[in-house]
Amino acid sequence: WHGKAGPLKFKVCIVDDQISMRKAMRRVLQADPQVGVFDFGNVSDAVNFLSKHHVDVVVTDIFLENGSGFEILRYVRTRPVLNEVPVLFVTGEGSKDDIVAAIDSGVTDYVLKPFEVDDLLSKVRNAVLKFHNPSLREQAIRQGEAALIEGDLSLARQRFDEAEALLSGPEGQSIASPRAQVGLARVEIAQDSFAPAMRRLHQTMNDFPMYFPAHSLLVDALLALGRRGEAAAVLERELEINGKQPHRRMLIADLLTEAGDAQRAVFHLRQAIIENPKDERLLLKMAAIHRGVGAGDKAIHYYLKTRRVAGASHEALQGIVDVCQAAGDLKRALQLLTDQLNGNRSAHEVYLFRSRVHDRMGNHPEAFADAESYLLRHPDDLAALRQKARSLGKLGRTEEKCRTLALICEVEPSHENEGRAGLAFLKCDLFAQAVGHYTKAVKLAPASTKYRFNLAYSLEQLGQFDRARAMLQTVLKIDPEHQEAYLLLHRLCA
Repeated sequence: WHGKAGPLKFKVCIVDDQISMRKAMRRVLQADPQVGVFDFGNVSDAVNFLSKHHVDVVVTDIFLENGSGFEILRYVRTRPVLNEVPVLFVTGEGSKDDIVAAIDSGVTDYVLKPFEVDDLLSKVRNAVLKFHNPSLREQAIRQGEAALIEGDLSLARQRFDEAEALLSGPEGQSIASPRAQVGLARVEIAQDSFAPAMRRLHQTMNDFPMYFPAHSLLVDALLALGRRGEAAAVLERELEINGKQPHRRMLIADLLTEAGDAQRAVFHLRQAIIENPKDERLLLKMAAIHRGVGAGDKAIHYYLKTRRVAGASHEALQGIVDVCQAAGDLKRALQLLTDQLNGNRSAHEVYLFRSRVHDRMGNHPEAFADAESYLLRHPDDLAALRQKARSLGKLGRTEEKCRTLALICEVEPSHENEGRAGLAFLKCDLFAQAVGHYTKAVKLAPASTKYRFNLAYSLEQLGQFDRARAMLQTVLKIDPEHQEAYLLLHRLCA
């Protein structure tokens, strides 16, 4: 267990659902004091560990009680960093087909049960040392990828070409590296040479049908060219190889929905949800697709499911309201929102959405009460403050509306908010307050003749004629055709 720099501390992750087998492998590997071992009995625990910790090698059984070693392998090979970590399969049922599939998927090596101690040690040791002391070809590929990340396309192409020239078959023929070929295709795409890049990717997919990064890059290239139908077809093949990609499932759902194939879109999302049942994005996407084809009840089902796994989802509440409104059944929306509150009294966000539904139904006292309930916990929430102001206006409580609009200005002092507050105070004949808000609005939006004119009118009402005239003259400089400004200025001069 020596690398170029001398003795190394290696970390090994073991995955096997048989405790006795895990203990046996741990005992064998930890006989060397330089080796640290972490063992897990299922895929989810192992993936969770690998997502947060670096290891030097993964040793996993192919056949696990709740999953397979292929899931571990796919996770390691598809993550954006440390995807070269060696993965060894250990199996007592290793048929030729299993071994071929494992090699196509990128497994580093395999050990058959019952294993010999020396065989296990040798294969783990060789895999780790090869990872830390890569071949010249591997070094060239890594250098090419680093140059690609840094934007040095010329150096990247040079290194990938070097990698392809470094390995030949038994009779001198070149043996292609799918990783180098994909790297060269990335260079070509970055140089807008899409045609040669796609030819290269198609060839790589033919030569290495299980190497899904070639499929993935071809999908992205087709999307960049606007060929979305072709991209969907390639993406389907990519997901057959590596289906545990929820973001790619969402992408193909969008592409298929655009093509009018909602049934296939739902299939892909259902597969992703089975693997990621608490993913809010997937549930919302499923709801949106059902909503788009008019399946309102199914859409509501997924919105409610989203609320169960992501209790604070505002988007799910909005979706429920929108589906019910489109069906002309706001009473149902009201009942569903009330059910949400009855099921969880701490779900204060429901008050805000129920307030909006009450408002649309003309239930203005109830709309005001719900907005107030939400503001008790979220006193500075702009959406709730605006809903409260709207309800107060509908109830004819104009001075309270003015005070609420003034509070909105304190929370978010934009010219739009200052202008709304100024207009509300002006309509209540509270001209001093109107002047204050319009003065701020003018400072924030000096080219607005609307704010300047209303400020001049408010100043006139307060008897501040000189300031009003000066303001109107500025309005006319900005807009010489402003007839109301001419009339008001003429009245002031008279």
